[in-house]
Amino acid sequence: MIRRIIYYAIIIGVVVLLSGCAQTTGGSPLPDPSTSVSVSDTSPTDSPAEDSGATSTVSTPTVSDDDEKITDLDTAVAKAMLESNFDSYLEGECAGEGHYIMDSAADEQTVTAYVLTLYGTFSFMDGNLVKTSGSGVIPVVMTFSLDENNEYSLMDYQEPEDGSLYTSSIQELFPEELHDQCFNISSELAQQLQTQERAYAQEYLDAIGRDAVIGEYADFEHPLLTDLGVSVEISNMLAAHSISWNYPSWVGNIERVEEGTRYVYQLDFDKQAHLITYTKYIYDTQEVVEKIEFDSVSGDELTS
Repeated sequence: MIRRIIYYAIIIGVVVLLSGCAQTTGGSPLPDPSTSVSVSDTSPTDSPAEDSGATSTVSTPTVSDDDEKITDLDTAVAKAMLESNFDSYLEGECAGEGHYIMDSAADEQTVTAYVLTLYGTFSFMDGNLVKTSGSGVIPVVMTFSLDENNEYSLMDYQEPEDGSLYTSSIQELFPEELHDQCFNISSELAQQLQTQERAYAQEYLDAIGRDAVIGEYADFEHPLLTDLGVSVEISNMLAAHSISWNYPSWVGNIERVEEGTRYVYQLDFDKQAHLITYTKYIYDTQEVVEKIEFDSVSGDELTS
């Protein structure tokens, strides 16, 4: 499997996700690939993440209700994306996908779709809704069964191999006429897929009645303690302390929903007071449920 970006994730209900979150574009003309980036430029890369010891409330995605029939290929691909990627990433609050169907082949009982895909999960960081887990643009082959009512059911979901096997697996999985599209992703198409993906995040914000900037981790500043004058020794000591496991590695905050309650995990630094503070509080009421302070010079814990 293509290496995953290390981030966070939780998916919103399927009817919401597929009925209004993002519009897919399969069947539309492929954007002009004259301005292109290599697949390696749009594939997953490592990104900072927190090792969450907290328990998040995560609903397993069921991209449609039992009674809902998936009778078009675009919706079937979107559902396959959300379900097939759900267990592959760290947990957060919402997930989205973008896809472009390059081609498809069908017989009376099966449909094979050759798709360029993008998947991402989003969490709140410093009040922004940030893509904290997911992939870059990945070519995927999806095979669906098609019953007498023209209802699609996913049979197989194949991504190319990693590393040195990537090129040969693309050549094996995809028809020759699609190889160039798989290897040379246009920047316009990558942006199109990102727009689709972020539409899910916007749908989630609308659903919970909240405004936030949506973006990538790299779009926002994440000042580290060492950037603000704390020694590397003290910073490393705190990083190894169990208190830091649930908190951001930068001076700022992350949010987690635990057993139905939204908590904020805040890391603060007061340079003049030589004080590093970890605070967990309830988002709605601002009630502090945990607060631990450290001396930024000695590293001594100042609270029990």
